[in-house]
Amino acid sequence: MRKLRPTLHRPFRLSYSLISCHLAFYACNLMLYWCGFEIIWKLYVAIMIGLVMTLIHQRKNILACSMNLYGFLFYMTVLLLLAYVGSFGGIGLLAFPHDVLVILPFSICMLYGSQRYLLLSVNIDILERAELETA
Repeated sequence: MRKLRPTLHRPFRLSYSLISCHLAFYACNLMLYWCGFEIIWKLYVAIMIGLVMTLIHQRKNILACSMNLYGFLFYMTVLLLLAYVGSFGGIGLLAFPHDVLVILPFSICMLYGSQRYLLLSVNIDILERAELETA
């Protein structure tokens, strides 16, 4: 809401919100990564099964889905690959202090990309509504 409606009155304002959000997302990514490859690959398979079941139930083609889905699948795939090459149940190619450092730019890029896409999609919706109203 901070990005979508900045002029909206809010009784609580978070100081240093940009830093707080990035640190919180980074911490969540670390916790998920520290679950290890054994958990993450099962989570990935469960998400894929759920996606297939949902697409079948809704009779939808995956190409007709929102870009949000593609972003989430990209996020989960990269996290799965990081867990695979990492030292927490993976093959150990990425050693302990380095894997934590690799997850930091990944977290920053994913959060930035998701917020950027959110603003872009909202602006497109506003333009489409204005176009329909004038037609």
